[in-house]
Amino acid sequence: MRVRVKLVSLLRDAVDGAGEVVVEVDGDKAQLRDVLEKLYTSYPKLKKLIEGLGERGLGVVYMVNGQGVDLDAEVKDGDLVAILPPASGGAVLE
Repeated sequence: MRVRVKLVSLLRDAVDGAGEVVVEVDGDKAQLRDVLEKLYTSYPKLKKLIEGLGERGLGVVYMVNGQGVDLDAEVKDGDLVAILPPASGGAVLE
């Protein structure tokens, strides 16, 4: 099965600047954690970055087809997984 993984901001930098990568996982469906395991095999720098953010209390957000999910979420062939880094910055407008 093939799953597209979209990465933005500093996460994109950890996969050599690619905004989207394709991950191949055995079977017709899997959990998000299986997709991430395959992704991290190809991009260990990404795994290190995400773990480092988590250690500082700045976890990433995972989405499958536009819906926020946890690592146990089911992923099917053709799904789009987005990994979003912690938000920062912004301004208060009055």
